Amino acid sequence: MLADGVDMTVEVTHGAEPGARGAALLAGIATGRYSSLGEAGETARVMRTHTPSPTEVARMRIRSARYHAAVEALSSWWNE
Repeated sequence: MLADGVDMTVEVTHGAEPGARGAALLAGIATGRYSSLGEAGETARVMRTHTPSPTEVARMRIRSARYHAAVEALSSWWNE
């Protein structure tokens, strides 16, 4: 569903704490352990890959447009 929503391939990496791992990798870049995000990212082990479905991407775009239209239509009520 995420891959469909962002219309991009999503890679799921190994590990229970991806946020902590990302923070550690950024610290590694800041301290010079890694020279770039690309180099740091090479340390990740991809467990599975999700690719977007063109049909679901189209459906998500329609639903997103409807959602944004509803928000716009109701925005004057919200700001009261």
